[in-house]
Amino acid sequence: MERGKSTWYLGKLNNKTQGITQCKFHTACHAFCEKSKCRASCTIIYTNRYAQLFKMKKSLITIYILMFSSLLFSQEKIITLGLSGGTTFSNIKVVNYIPGNYCYRLGIAGEFSVRMNFNPHLFISSDIGILQKGYNYDDQSPLKIDFQESQNSYTGIEMGVSHLYLNNGWAIGYQFGNKIEVLISAGAYYSYYLITKTEDWNYIYVDPIDHEIIGDPAIPIGYHENRYSVTDRNQYVANWDVGVTGSIGLGYRLNTRFAIRITGKYNHGLIDTSLLDLLGSTEMYNRSFSILLGIELKI
Repeated sequence: MERGKSTWYLGKLNNKTQGITQCKFHTACHAFCEKSKCRASCTIIYTNRYAQLFKMKKSLITIYILMFSSLLFSQEKIITLGLSGGTTFSNIKVVNYIPGNYCYRLGIAGEFSVRMNFNPHLFISSDIGILQKGYNYDDQSPLKIDFQESQNSYTGIEMGVSHLYLNNGWAIGYQFGNKIEVLISAGAYYSYYLITKTEDWNYIYVDPIDHEIIGDPAIPIGYHENRYSVTDRNQYVANWDVGVTGSIGLGYRLNTRFAIRITGKYNHGLIDTSLLDLLGSTEMYNRSFSILLGIELKI
């Protein structure tokens, strides 16, 4: 199938011209998987996925132990607590999924952070909070009549998907400045999947001339659309997302204890978060950029 085009046949439009949605696509693939008796293949796929996740968790634990070991032997410890919130711009990298245009989606982010300096410049930090990841999707293509593309009739879909995660990140960083502080850090994160909100808009336009060629009164003439929104826990999204993170922050010190800070943070997912494996071919990787504004207290 050529990228950028989704093939629609009239046989798929008999149910009040509803288009292909993500949930229907997932259900169809799951049914195919059951009918094709590929449970053994799926078991191998899932086993490989969890083995990959286990190895990555072991690497993260090693990094965390090294971080805390450095702190335990440091002479000077300054702890700073922070609370911040803001917005995210997220998208996904897809492999062997529905063709179309995948764009960044706006979301929300909020976190509580702890930063510990073990000298005036080097620090270790951790944060926990909520983070929305997802994407916008759209595709439009000519309506096919007797396997021929119409010049005037068309069909399309626009969809917005937001996955809400509980996110925890750890990083080592460097800071400099007095009244105005600059903080640069890099590390790793892991996220636990909570819930998904899906907004769907599918539409169809049938030209009067094409309608005469079709000759089916059940197919409506003109423009028709369907919209819906659903919030649930999608069974085809993996529980865990793991990746690397990096951030740049700019802080302004109000006094010796309080400061305000704005931070730009990028999360790059390293594991496949899709459980929609049609013979092991579908993969999804999260990408997100957050802008956070918050206040800090040095204790």
